Amino acid sequence: MEKVESLFTPKKVGFFIASDEEQDLSIFEKHNFFFRSGHPLENLYSLSKCDYLLSVPSSFAGWAHFIGETPLLNLDEHVREISRHDFKS
Repeated sequence: MEKVESLFTPKKVGFFIASDEEQDLSIFEKHNFFFRSGHPLENLYSLSKCDYLLSVPSSFAGWAHFIGETPLLNLDEHVREISRHDFKS
């Protein structure tokens, strides 16, 4: 999250975290974040309205990318240092 924030300096970055598992929210407290709430379709819509999407390979993130035409970066074992240019439109 710190790396992503540094990519967009000096803009203030906020994270919308959509997970179907409960999370220990204290690990995110150094960051400006919103944790998902509500129905999965509401979360999908919220993700589609983000400026950028960063996700593990997921059809959920893929649909948010498609619906909102939002640039997406899938994180997998091949991801190295990231840049703003790695997000696919």
